[in-house]
Amino acid sequence: MNNKAWLYTDGNSAWKYNTHFENWLSYRADQSDFFKRLYVKYYRMLDRTYYWKGLQLINKEIDNFLTRGGVLPASREYIIIDMIYSLHRFGAMFGEYFLYEFYNKNTAGREEYICDKYRYDYYRMMNIDQNREIFDNKDRTYEHFKAFYGRDFLAVRSEEQKEEFVAFINRHNIVMIKPLASSGGRGVQKRCISEEDSVPFFEKTLKEGPFVVEEVIIQAPEMAQFHPSSINTLRVPTVIANGKVELFAPVIRIGRGNAVVDNGFAGGIVANIDVETGIVCSAGCNEKGERFIVHPDTKIPIIGFKIPEWESVVDLVKKLANVVSGNRYTGWDLAFTPNGYIMVEGNARGEFVILQMPNREGLKKKLCKLI
Repeated sequence: MNNKAWLYTDGNSAWKYNTHFENWLSYRADQSDFFKRLYVKYYRMLDRTYYWKGLQLINKEIDNFLTRGGVLPASREYIIIDMIYSLHRFGAMFGEYFLYEFYNKNTAGREEYICDKYRYDYYRMMNIDQNREIFDNKDRTYEHFKAFYGRDFLAVRSEEQKEEFVAFINRHNIVMIKPLASSGGRGVQKRCISEEDSVPFFEKTLKEGPFVVEEVIIQAPEMAQFHPSSINTLRVPTVIANGKVELFAPVIRIGRGNAVVDNGFAGGIVANIDVETGIVCSAGCNEKGERFIVHPDTKIPIIGFKIPEWESVVDLVKKLANVVSGNRYTGWDLAFTPNGYIMVEGNARGEFVILQMPNREGLKKKLCKLI
């Protein structure tokens, strides 16, 4: 048998063996704790290295959950078994198990969610694989969407761009620096670079890898009020269904503390937005599962906030969705400036967790209907 035909992978590792026996065993595991334990033993025998590495991550997630004041509804030993079962049966990452409260859900409830390991299958259904390069590398993204950026941008790959970088710093001495292929807000820094420091900074940063330098986005007061030191953005996914662009589970992302990014996995807060009205319709939530009615730093109410110029958001993402042919699903990050909305970046493989964790609402049926 060709292993590729029956292994599910997330691009890094095999996490599910899609065989007749596995399917039968998973069905029985849905109905019986005895078979659930047998299901977990099956995967432990298949790949002991993967199992033991996962066990370390599981214990870390459980400890984090308990530290935040969470209460395990069963013994730790049972929760570990249930988390391993949820990984292979539903594709749920260990953090998702707590964010989605899988410990309180049965099989039908867990099936509602687009879990992290399965999201790659949806991308393959909706997007042409060759288009990944356009969204994975920020300079390629800029080539296609520069008309929507509303700011100066430079991707730095080689020493030959030193003079170009210095000229950029002469135009904008306060800039955002990002690793070229990063995501999730990782490695992003806001820097004030003087003309005399520009060359040393260029050489030091390039040694760490290709990077992007961008003019700092000035956000409008309506969005800055939540958290002035970060750019508070919207993630507005679109799905092209029957030739029509549909908005899919948009969210607002808000920074907190001293962060310069708003990402939900860099300490930020995420809340759901009603597609029809543009009104924030959930409490804010972070990666720890904490929930906020008002912003913890500025005390600005989150629920009920009306996204400014929502009609402009809808119009913009519909234009963006039609720029790259062959991509039916993309998550668009937008910032609101005094001159209107601009594109921050596009995500053709963005995580569904930030869309599902604020309301704890699974979106699988809604997405499958659009597909």
